[in-house]
Amino acid sequence: MASPIRLIVTDLDGTLLNSAHEISPHTEQSLREAMSRGIPLVLATGKTRTSALHIIEHLGLTTPGVYIQGLTVYSGAGELLYQQTLAADPAHIAIEAAIQGHYPTVIYSGTRILTDYKSPQTDILTHYHEPQPEAVGPLREIIEHVPVHKLTFIDEPARITALRAHLKEHIGDVVTLVQALDTMLEVLPPGASKGNGLSHLLELIQMPPEHVIAFGDGENDMGMLQLAGIGVAMGNSKTDVQKAADYVTASNDHDGIAQALERFVLN
Repeated sequence: MASPIRLIVTDLDGTLLNSAHEISPHTEQSLREAMSRGIPLVLATGKTRTSALHIIEHLGLTTPGVYIQGLTVYSGAGELLYQQTLAADPAHIAIEAAIQGHYPTVIYSGTRILTDYKSPQTDILTHYHEPQPEAVGPLREIIEHVPVHKLTFIDEPARITALRAHLKEHIGDVVTLVQALDTMLEVLPPGASKGNGLSHLLELIQMPPEHVIAFGDGENDMGMLQLAGIGVAMGNSKTDVQKAADYVTASNDHDGIAQALERFVLN
Protein backbone atom coordinates (compact mmCIF):
# COMPACT_ATOMS: atom_id res chain seq x y z
CA MET A 1 0.00 0.00 0.00
CA ALA A 2 1.34 3.45 -0.90
CA SER A 3 2.47 5.73 1.94
CA PRO A 4 0.14 8.66 2.69
CA ILE A 5 1.29 11.93 1.14
CA ARG A 6 2.36 14.48 3.77
CA LEU A 7 4.29 16.97 1.63
CA ILE A 8 3.92 18.50 -1.86
CA VAL A 9 7.03 19.67 -3.73
CA THR A 10 6.87 21.51 -7.03
CA ASP A 11 9.04 23.15 -9.64
CA LEU A 12 7.87 26.55 -10.86
CA ASP A 13 8.33 27.32 -14.58
CA GLY A 14 6.63 24.77 -16.80
CA THR A 15 5.09 23.06 -13.78
CA LEU A 16 3.28 25.18 -11.17
CA LEU A 17 3.20 28.15 -13.55
CA ASN A 18 1.43 28.02 -16.89
CA SER A 19 2.71 29.55 -20.12
CA ALA A 20 1.53 32.97 -18.92
CA HIS A 21 3.75 32.51 -15.81
CA GLU A 22 0.68 32.32 -13.60
CA ILE A 23 -0.88 29.76 -11.27
CA SER A 24 -4.23 28.78 -12.74
CA PRO A 25 -7.29 29.11 -10.48
CA HIS A 26 -7.94 25.34 -10.51
CA THR A 27 -4.35 24.49 -9.57
CA GLU A 28 -4.30 27.13 -6.83
CA GLN A 29 -7.60 25.84 -5.45
CA SER A 30 -6.28 22.27 -5.26
CA LEU A 31 -3.06 23.37 -3.53
CA ARG A 32 -4.95 25.46 -1.00
CA GLU A 33 -7.26 22.52 -0.32
CA ALA A 34 -4.25 20.27 0.33
CA MET A 35 -2.65 22.87 2.61
CA SER A 36 -5.91 23.25 4.53
CA ARG A 37 -5.69 19.51 5.21
CA GLY A 38 -2.25 19.95 6.76
CA ILE A 39 -0.19 18.97 3.71
CA PRO A 40 2.36 21.75 3.20
CA LEU A 41 3.80 22.95 -0.10
CA VAL A 42 7.53 23.30 -0.80
CA LEU A 43 8.96 25.12 -3.83
CA ALA A 44 11.98 23.67 -5.65
CA THR A 45 13.39 25.86 -8.39
CA GLY A 46 16.58 26.32 -10.36
CA LYS A 47 16.33 30.03 -9.64
CA THR A 48 16.96 32.23 -6.62
CA ARG A 49 14.65 32.56 -3.64
CA THR A 50 14.10 36.17 -4.72
CA SER A 51 12.50 34.92 -7.94
CA ALA A 52 9.95 32.92 -5.95
CA LEU A 53 8.99 35.58 -3.39
CA HIS A 54 5.87 36.64 -5.30
CA ILE A 55 4.60 33.04 -5.17
CA ILE A 56 5.65 32.53 -1.54
CA GLU A 57 3.72 35.65 -0.57
CA HIS A 58 0.72 34.92 -2.79
CA LEU A 59 0.25 31.43 -1.33
CA GLY A 60 1.27 32.43 2.20
CA LEU A 61 4.02 29.81 2.37
CA THR A 62 6.10 29.46 5.55
CA THR A 63 7.86 26.26 4.51
CA PRO A 64 11.56 25.96 3.63
CA GLY A 65 12.41 25.81 -0.06
CA VAL A 66 14.99 24.47 -2.49
CA TYR A 67 16.65 27.06 -4.74
CA ILE A 68 19.40 27.44 -7.38
CA GLN A 69 19.09 23.82 -8.57
CA GLY A 70 19.32 22.44 -5.03
CA LEU A 71 22.44 24.41 -4.14
CA THR A 72 20.69 26.40 -1.44
CA VAL A 73 17.92 25.62 1.03
CA TYR A 74 16.30 28.56 2.80
CA SER A 75 13.87 28.56 5.70
CA GLY A 76 10.43 30.07 5.29
CA ALA A 77 11.81 33.24 6.90
CA GLY A 78 14.70 33.44 4.42
CA GLU A 79 17.49 32.01 6.59
CA LEU A 80 20.14 30.01 4.69
CA LEU A 81 20.00 26.43 5.98
CA TYR A 82 22.23 24.63 3.46
CA GLN A 83 24.48 25.54 0.55
CA GLN A 84 26.89 23.95 -1.92
CA THR A 85 29.33 26.07 -3.92
CA LEU A 86 31.37 25.63 -7.09
CA ALA A 87 35.11 25.01 -6.66
CA ALA A 88 37.46 27.77 -7.82
CA ASP A 89 39.36 25.87 -10.53
CA PRO A 90 36.40 24.70 -12.67
CA ALA A 91 34.72 28.08 -12.15
CA HIS A 92 37.79 29.82 -13.59
CA ILE A 93 38.00 27.42 -16.54
CA ALA A 94 34.32 27.93 -17.39
CA ILE A 95 34.58 31.71 -17.06
CA GLU A 96 37.64 31.81 -19.34
CA ALA A 97 35.84 29.69 -21.97
CA ALA A 98 32.91 32.09 -21.87
CA ILE A 99 35.17 35.12 -22.21
CA GLN A 100 37.01 33.61 -25.17
CA GLY A 101 33.73 32.64 -26.86
CA HIS A 102 31.91 35.89 -25.99
CA TYR A 103 29.10 34.11 -24.12
CA PRO A 104 26.83 36.25 -21.92
CA THR A 105 27.46 34.94 -18.42
CA VAL A 106 25.92 35.32 -14.97
CA ILE A 107 26.98 34.13 -11.53
CA TYR A 108 24.37 33.02 -9.03
CA SER A 109 25.63 33.98 -5.58
CA GLY A 110 23.04 33.53 -2.84
CA THR A 111 20.09 35.76 -3.68
CA ARG A 112 22.19 37.89 -6.08
CA ILE A 113 22.87 37.53 -9.80
CA LEU A 114 26.16 39.01 -11.01
CA THR A 115 27.40 39.69 -14.53
CA ASP A 116 30.35 41.48 -16.10
CA TYR A 117 28.14 43.68 -18.25
CA LYS A 118 24.42 43.79 -18.92
CA SER A 119 23.03 42.52 -22.21
CA PRO A 120 19.63 41.59 -23.65
CA GLN A 121 20.52 37.96 -22.86
CA THR A 122 21.22 38.56 -19.17
CA ASP A 123 18.25 40.91 -18.80
CA ILE A 124 15.93 38.11 -19.94
CA LEU A 125 16.30 36.59 -16.47
CA THR A 126 14.01 39.28 -15.05
CA HIS A 127 11.26 37.81 -17.22
CA TYR A 128 11.38 34.87 -14.81
CA HIS A 129 11.10 37.15 -11.75
CA GLU A 130 14.82 36.85 -11.07
CA PRO A 131 16.56 39.85 -9.47
CA GLN A 132 18.09 42.35 -11.88
CA PRO A 133 21.62 41.17 -12.76
CA GLU A 134 24.26 43.43 -11.21
CA ALA A 135 27.05 44.55 -13.56
CA VAL A 136 30.14 44.10 -11.39
CA GLY A 137 33.02 44.06 -13.87
CA PRO A 138 35.37 41.20 -14.80
CA LEU A 139 33.96 37.93 -13.49
CA ARG A 140 37.37 36.24 -13.28
CA GLU A 141 38.11 38.68 -10.44
CA ILE A 142 34.69 38.66 -8.79
CA ILE A 143 34.67 34.88 -8.25
CA GLU A 144 37.61 35.31 -5.87
CA HIS A 145 35.42 37.29 -3.49
CA VAL A 146 31.89 35.84 -3.52
CA PRO A 147 30.41 32.35 -3.09
CA VAL A 148 29.63 30.93 -6.53
CA HIS A 149 26.64 28.61 -6.47
CA LYS A 150 26.29 28.26 -10.22
CA LEU A 151 27.32 29.80 -13.52
CA THR A 152 24.78 30.33 -16.30
CA PHE A 153 25.60 30.97 -19.95
CA ILE A 154 22.89 32.36 -22.24
CA ASP A 155 23.08 32.23 -26.03
CA GLU A 156 21.67 30.66 -29.19
CA PRO A 157 21.03 26.89 -28.94
CA ALA A 158 23.82 25.91 -31.36
CA ARG A 159 26.39 27.97 -29.46
CA ILE A 160 25.19 26.59 -26.13
CA THR A 161 25.53 23.04 -27.49
CA ALA A 162 29.11 23.80 -28.55
CA LEU A 163 29.97 25.30 -25.16
CA ARG A 164 28.49 22.32 -23.34
CA ALA A 165 30.65 19.94 -25.38
CA HIS A 166 33.76 22.04 -24.65
CA LEU A 167 33.10 22.23 -20.91
CA LYS A 168 32.20 18.55 -20.71
CA GLU A 169 35.59 17.70 -22.21
CA HIS A 170 37.57 19.98 -19.89
CA ILE A 171 35.70 19.97 -16.56
CA GLY A 172 32.89 17.45 -17.03
CA ASP A 173 34.34 15.14 -14.37
CA VAL A 174 34.32 17.82 -11.64
CA VAL A 175 31.08 19.71 -12.34
CA THR A 176 27.46 19.04 -13.21
CA LEU A 177 26.21 20.48 -16.51
CA VAL A 178 22.46 21.14 -16.77
CA GLN A 179 20.17 22.61 -19.41
CA ALA A 180 16.64 23.51 -18.38
CA LEU A 181 16.34 25.48 -21.64
CA ASP A 182 18.16 25.01 -24.94
CA THR A 183 19.37 28.62 -24.71
CA MET A 184 20.93 28.28 -21.25
CA LEU A 185 23.75 26.13 -19.89
CA GLU A 186 24.34 25.88 -16.15
CA VAL A 187 27.57 24.81 -14.46
CA LEU A 188 26.99 23.43 -10.97
CA PRO A 189 29.08 21.69 -8.30
CA PRO A 190 29.44 17.91 -8.78
CA GLY A 191 26.39 15.94 -7.68
CA ALA A 192 24.29 19.08 -7.46
CA SER A 193 20.62 18.61 -8.19
CA LYS A 194 17.21 19.55 -6.94
CA GLY A 195 17.00 15.96 -5.70
CA ASN A 196 20.08 16.47 -3.54
CA GLY A 197 18.78 19.78 -2.22
CA LEU A 198 15.38 18.24 -1.50
CA SER A 199 17.08 15.36 0.32
CA HIS A 200 18.77 17.87 2.66
CA LEU A 201 15.47 19.71 3.19
CA LEU A 202 13.67 16.47 4.04
CA GLU A 203 16.37 15.61 6.57
CA LEU A 204 15.97 19.03 8.19
CA ILE A 205 12.22 18.61 8.60
CA GLN A 206 12.47 14.85 9.28
CA MET A 207 10.16 13.88 6.44
CA PRO A 208 10.64 10.44 4.82
CA PRO A 209 10.76 10.73 1.00
CA GLU A 210 8.04 8.11 0.60
CA HIS A 211 5.54 10.63 2.03
CA VAL A 212 6.34 13.20 -0.68
CA ILE A 213 4.68 13.91 -4.02
CA ALA A 214 6.91 15.94 -6.36
CA PHE A 215 6.09 17.70 -9.64
CA GLY A 216 8.46 18.74 -12.42
CA ASP A 217 8.95 19.12 -16.15
CA GLY A 218 12.69 19.51 -16.78
CA GLU A 219 15.92 17.55 -16.87
CA ASN A 220 16.80 19.30 -13.59
CA ASP A 221 13.68 17.83 -11.92
CA MET A 222 14.45 14.17 -12.57
CA GLY A 223 16.38 13.62 -9.33
CA MET A 224 13.60 14.86 -7.10
CA LEU A 225 10.95 12.97 -9.07
CA GLN A 226 12.93 9.78 -8.45
CA LEU A 227 13.48 10.63 -4.77
CA ALA A 228 9.81 11.30 -3.98
CA GLY A 229 7.34 8.60 -3.07
CA ILE A 230 5.31 9.76 -6.06
CA GLY A 231 7.19 11.58 -8.82
CA VAL A 232 4.86 13.30 -11.28
CA ALA A 233 6.06 14.55 -14.67
CA MET A 234 4.05 17.22 -16.42
CA GLY A 235 2.53 16.39 -19.80
CA ASN A 236 4.69 19.11 -21.37
CA SER A 237 7.93 17.45 -20.20
CA LYS A 238 10.33 15.55 -22.44
CA THR A 239 10.30 11.77 -22.74
CA ASP A 240 13.28 11.15 -20.46
CA VAL A 241 11.64 13.16 -17.68
CA GLN A 242 8.41 11.21 -18.08
CA LYS A 243 10.34 7.94 -17.94
CA ALA A 244 11.91 9.02 -14.63
CA ALA A 245 8.49 9.67 -13.09
CA ASP A 246 5.94 7.36 -11.50
CA TYR A 247 3.06 9.14 -13.18
CA VAL A 248 2.55 11.55 -16.08
CA THR A 249 -0.16 14.16 -15.63
CA ALA A 250 -1.60 16.84 -17.91
CA SER A 251 0.50 19.81 -19.01
CA ASN A 252 1.10 22.98 -17.01
CA ASP A 253 -1.47 24.71 -19.24
CA HIS A 254 -4.11 22.09 -18.43
CA ASP A 255 -3.96 21.93 -14.62
CA GLY A 256 -1.63 18.94 -14.44
CA ILE A 257 -0.86 19.53 -10.76
CA ALA A 258 -4.54 19.77 -9.85
CA GLN A 259 -5.35 16.56 -11.71
CA ALA A 260 -2.59 14.62 -9.94
CA LEU A 261 -3.47 16.03 -6.51
CA GLU A 262 -7.08 15.02 -7.02
CA ARG A 263 -5.92 11.51 -7.88
CA PHE A 264 -3.27 10.96 -5.19
CA VAL A 265 -3.91 13.45 -2.36
CA LEU A 266 -7.43 14.88 -2.35
CA ASN A 267 -9.26 11.64 -3.09
